Amino acid sequence: MISCLESDFLNALDRHGIESGYVNMGTIGQHLYNGYGARLWGQVAKSPNYTVSRDSAELAESFSGDIMDLIPQGAELYLLGAGVRETRALASAGQEKLAHITVVDISHSIAEKQAAALQEVAGNIQVRSLYAEFQRASLGDPGKEYKRVIFYPSSNIGNIPGILGRPVSENKNIINLLKRFRENAGMLILGYDTTRQEDLLGACYSGQACDLFLINGVVSLGKGLGYKLNPAHLYRSSYWDEGSDAYIHRVITRKTQIIGKGESKIVLLEDSPIYAAHSYKFRPPANDNSPGDIGRLARKAGWAPASRPFVHEDGRTMIQAFEWDMG
Repeated sequence: MISCLESDFLNALDRHGIESGYVNMGTIGQHLYNGYGARLWGQVAKSPNYTVSRDSAELAESFSGDIMDLIPQGAELYLLGAGVRETRALASAGQEKLAHITVVDISHSIAEKQAAALQEVAGNIQVRSLYAEFQRASLGDPGKEYKRVIFYPSSNIGNIPGILGRPVSENKNIINLLKRFRENAGMLILGYDTTRQEDLLGACYSGQACDLFLINGVVSLGKGLGYKLNPAHLYRSSYWDEGSDAYIHRVITRKTQIIGKGESKIVLLEDSPIYAAHSYKFRPPANDNSPGDIGRLARKAGWAPASRPFVHEDGRTMIQAFEWDMG
């Protein structure tokens, strides 16, 4: 039987344990960041318009000393999806503090590249790479001394599934992720982006490399589920959704196509969205008594602020440390 509803493709994702088409790094990362996808993302991240990675790196370089002042002696630092500049800055500043650095990335090639770059500046710090999905990885008990520290930069925390129209401060998926981090570490350093102007966001994610990156991930995912999607029949469309605090990226069918065989056969109608991803932007703290979106989410997950926000000079990217809320 042939279905003519694009939702059937989303149902196919659900049958494989993937949430309602809002696929993120924790669900199809191995497809988004496969060999070709990793190269495409490298082009996106190096684009002059993609300010998120650059600002996050500059923040780490500017405040690496302040960050190390917060970290306990002999700490294990886990870098989840951090860029080369961030990892090198933190390693250089942590020569006297850090015992181990583990580079964690959803792409095996990127994890190895980051670890190799670290070796050049790590000195006596032990370095290793770990290929894992951030949302599912278990690092084990952090121990009584709480010396395990997770650094999760701003280019990652926005990539969490959510519900269209619901504000980011209510996102249970982010809260659950932060709770999982609490099971694995005694300190959490979060980077987050506050850019909300649609023109800046449009420029940030513009270009063919971003289109191909998203389409390649969806095509690879479909192949893994037994569906052959024609990338030439797909396109990417993005827009700012104020109610969700997110820039929404959708992959849409350019023309009707039939995928699958037998009872698994699906007809994807022209102009049907088959993939959506949220890129969240967080409201910063207005003052010491207003924690902002990240502070509210962290508190719900059992974290308490351990530092003030460290703010990039453009005011759109921030880093803040959190520790276990013992109250």
